[in-house]
Amino acid sequence: MTVDFALGKIDRIVERIVADYNLSPKKDAGGNVIPHPLTLIDNDDKLFALDTALKDCAIKTVPQTLLVPEGSPQTEFKRVSPDYYVRVPAEPKPGERLDIDDGLAYGVMFMAMTLLYHPANEYKQIANEIYRAYNAAYKERQIKLMLQGDDPMAAQPVYFRYSSDGENWHDAYVNGDIYISFKQGDGVWSEAIRFVGKDGVTTVGKFEDLTNTPDTLVAGKWLRVSDDGAAVIQVDPPSGGGASSFVDLQDTPSAIEPGKMVVGSQDGDTLVFQDVPSGGGSSVGAVHYNNEDVSGSLELDVGAYNSFYIYPTGDLTLTFKDGAAMAGTVYTLAIVPDGFNVTLPDGIYGASAVGPDDGIAIFRLLFDGYHWSVVTSVKHTDYQP
Repeated sequence: MTVDFALGKIDRIVERIVADYNLSPKKDAGGNVIPHPLTLIDNDDKLFALDTALKDCAIKTVPQTLLVPEGSPQTEFKRVSPDYYVRVPAEPKPGERLDIDDGLAYGVMFMAMTLLYHPANEYKQIANEIYRAYNAAYKERQIKLMLQGDDPMAAQPVYFRYSSDGENWHDAYVNGDIYISFKQGDGVWSEAIRFVGKDGVTTVGKFEDLTNTPDTLVAGKWLRVSDDGAAVIQVDPPSGGGASSFVDLQDTPSAIEPGKMVVGSQDGDTLVFQDVPSGGGSSVGAVHYNNEDVSGSLELDVGAYNSFYIYPTGDLTLTFKDGAAMAGTVYTLAIVPDGFNVTLPDGIYGASAVGPDDGIAIFRLLFDGYHWSVVTSVKHTDYQP
């Protein structure tokens, strides 16, 4: 593998990580986008990471490319036996080859990616898996030969093969290959190892690429787990069997009532029909209590009116007509206490008491189907009735 090829693959991975980050980037206190750390690296950083990864590989494996006999002029990096050692791998430079076996070069490339960006731990796992497979195919026999005093360089070589699907193999890497396998001499090929994803992505990018999903998606089909629980399969959507009309539902009236409107029940469990209110707006249908005997208690018919002008003649407690309020409706209460205390209906969120000296208090209340709450409220103590 050339150094330029490794740098190109690293660039592809970096581009993907940065693109994913930019979909939902972090921002500072001022709202400015914080660049991803990988946008700050340059070629020198990548070459340094490749050099460090080469040395990491030479420690974890016994690369045939780096193995030399005692007495060789190269600098010793790791002693393997009294007669052989692993030399220091050459520093990677653009335009040259990585100083490592081609099969191990992919592991070096992925380990360099992890060194550049520690959260990319998936690449470290792939690199270590390549090293493990290489050792299984080569190291045991190579060490045995060295201990016997034989020349390991004369031993049977290690072969690599590549594949796009893990079944059809060829000797040279071509674009689209995502599996690698090893063997030594006339030995048995190792298991297929996924060493790089399509377009430089190491994870499956499409739902149908997964091993336990349909190979092709069919329009209009639904997905469900197979009966044996081993895969996701496509099935026809259910043919129906549910309710076919409004009154067939479990929480609706059993029959349509002409001229009625639908509201939520007081307990919030069902829908019910109710008479359409005759009022509306802030004046049409408004109730105006003035010099009548308005004291003690007064029930407001919120099913018929949505605006009320209340002028008590004594201390007064207000209540809403049970079950009459219309969900989503805003009601107006204009109260002129005129020296008396007026108690608002229970359960209004945000309501304040109306005292005898408040002049006029105006509340706009919203009923959401379950609760009452204050939208706006104002009191004018200088109001003169």
